[in-house]
Amino acid sequence: MIKTLLKTLWPFFLLASTASLALAGPMSQSELPMSQPNFQGFVPENRNRDEREEDPNLVRLMIHPTLTEVADKLLDEYQAQNPDSRFRIHQGSQNDLLDLIEDNYTFDLLLDAEIAEGMEMVEQGRAVETRVLALGRVALWAPLETVRSINVLSLRDDKIGLHHESSPYHRAGKEILERHELLEDYRSRLEAVPLGTSLYQKVNDREIPAAFIEYHRIVQAGIQRRREVLKMPADHHGSITHSATLMREGADRDRVMNFWEYLFSDSAQKILEDAGFD
Repeated sequence: MIKTLLKTLWPFFLLASTASLALAGPMSQSELPMSQPNFQGFVPENRNRDEREEDPNLVRLMIHPTLTEVADKLLDEYQAQNPDSRFRIHQGSQNDLLDLIEDNYTFDLLLDAEIAEGMEMVEQGRAVETRVLALGRVALWAPLETVRSINVLSLRDDKIGLHHESSPYHRAGKEILERHELLEDYRSRLEAVPLGTSLYQKVNDREIPAAFIEYHRIVQAGIQRRREVLKMPADHHGSITHSATLMREGADRDRVMNFWEYLFSDSAQKILEDAGFD
């Protein structure tokens, strides 16, 4: 991956997580989630309390946590082609986004967990367009077993992991079980991890023996070809429609529109496909 040179980082940043947004005081760069390769620019603690002006050339992104890794790859390629491009990046849920907007933060583009979130922004007049960016896929991962079918879950009577109930992957896991008429039989075994907790890590640490997890996280870990992983057929659950949403503030900015068009280009779609999305 091409690493983007981090530019002027101010001493205060907004820490956005899947659980909640917390204001961060002075921290070392290595401790800051926004000091990932593609974070650039200035994020004040609170727009109402800070007199410094944000760089007007920044493209302001809000990224759902499930898209963070692939968004980083997209930004790497885009910035290799457009070295003068700079971004201000937050990550968080739809509720986090609304909290930030209420605090007078402005966004040009959103990368959403589901297109319904983008449609809501359009209906409210906050956005002008939302499009499907990629379709998420689900894997059944059971490191202690050879997984040839969902029937592997009948070999044990312990926990079956799911993402937090706010995640589309939580819904998809339940729909897979329901399709196989197993949801009621296994309901007492289901364990949804708390918001902000890594389901991948729980399974990797053997705290949860098996889980329905996003396939792109499996690809990121490089274990998609192992016998302990089964990529579930796409028609075994409702579509997981990750989307990109063009906010009203970004619609008349050339830098924003250039990146918007890039997201739907062949090269960007190839990155998404290689990362495990459809």
